[in-house]
Amino acid sequence: PIFEIRLNKILLHNLSNQTIYGFRPPREEVNKKLTTFLANSGFKYVLTKNLGQLEVKYDEKDLMLIPRLGTDDYAYLIRLDWDKKQIIDRIMYEMNFITNLNGIYTLSTHTHLFSYGSNIDITKKVIQKFKKTGIPILSGKNIMDRILEAKNIEIKSTLTTSNILVTIKNNNHKMVKNFTFRVYGKTISKVGSDFINIEGKIIKRGLDFVDIRVKELPKFADVSLFLKLEK
Repeated sequence: PIFEIRLNKILLHNLSNQTIYGFRPPREEVNKKLTTFLANSGFKYVLTKNLGQLEVKYDEKDLMLIPRLGTDDYAYLIRLDWDKKQIIDRIMYEMNFITNLNGIYTLSTHTHLFSYGSNIDITKKVIQKFKKTGIPILSGKNIMDRILEAKNIEIKSTLTTSNILVTIKNNNHKMVKNFTFRVYGKTISKVGSDFINIEGKIIKRGLDFVDIRVKELPKFADVSLFLKLEK
């Protein structure tokens, strides 16, 4: 089976003319032998079962292990007795819970469960809700690229009596768009910058946090934002 993975990777590449980056193992189970083989075969990431953490892990040779943080659709359909509303509500609850903890929500679906008959309506409505709330729907390659971008961004903060000074350094060799960070425990009234071409704005307020988005971070930029504290 190990060598079949390599042969299938070559076959998929030849048929699609696309680089194959990721692998999703049966039952999402991985071990040292498999991850070593995947890394040596040119794979960049593998989708795994929940490994007990919100962030990705790295195996040898920087193979990225992306955990599934969400209920398997077998559980949705069996435990919730095929009730569409309950399934959709549960998916949205998990998505909000995990993303609020700064985790990556991954929805596991099986073709024969969510993509046939009336069940396709569940997938359609979930996608519509994601789009309505502004949650991006990403491929495994998109997730990998975003994680690598985030690793190359340094962010530090200094608290004063009236502001939080946030310094951001983009060490990527390209511009990063829509860089978003979260400030906990402080109420921010507005966002300012000394840089004319750097725009930061508040996009979401929670009970004890504020999400701030910088529209564009030029490559190798070193910028500062001033977060005005409410009195």
